Amino acid sequence: MTNPILLLLVTVAAVAASKGDAEGPSPQGFTAEYRKFLDACSRRMTPQCAEEIVGGVYRNKTHLSRNCCTKLVASMGPDCQQALVEREMGRVKDRATRNKIVYRRKMAWRKCEKSVPLPHGRNYPRLPSPEFRPGYEDFLRNCSKKLSEKCGLELLDAMFRNVPLKRSCCHNLLKMGPLCYEQELKGLRNVAGNETELKEMKKKGEHIWRHCIH
Repeated sequence: MTNPILLLLVTVAAVAASKGDAEGPSPQGFTAEYRKFLDACSRRMTPQCAEEIVGGVYRNKTHLSRNCCTKLVASMGPDCQQALVEREMGRVKDRATRNKIVYRRKMAWRKCEKSVPLPHGRNYPRLPSPEFRPGYEDFLRNCSKKLSEKCGLELLDAMFRNVPLKRSCCHNLLKMGPLCYEQELKGLRNVAGNETELKEMKKKGEHIWRHCIH
């Protein structure tokens, strides 16, 4: 029998996709890793709490019932809450509104965290790495747009010829953010010939980032 919460999670995406507003693929396009994550989340909540968690942030409410706070903090965890809330955000085009929704989601978690004791040895479901999440291809395209061609060439020189990165390029990388930077490095590390080269490139990438933030 299909879990009703899992249906809720994927139906939200299906409704948005049918209107042409969804971010990322339809539920049929979810990776196995992401479906596994959704299934783990769905087993840790009730339909009532799922609707309360999602509806609250979209109706400008950050206060959850004691029962749902307990389920959220003691079982679900922040990644499941994020997945629940952000599946609706494909239909929200205004950046300011999206930022408010993210803020309300975080505030709801903090309020529940203060009122409910955190469980010892908690084992929350974790979001898969970015390449397994919905909208990954769009994410990569947006990352590529943030990196100038000039800075991209300088990054190659820094990685393969040990040429120090200029401050202007550092500013570009910091503006991209750590997630985009990590994805760019993953692409570069694909050319590594062996495990030793892969480890060396990873170290160089970390060194470049530290250089830029200091």
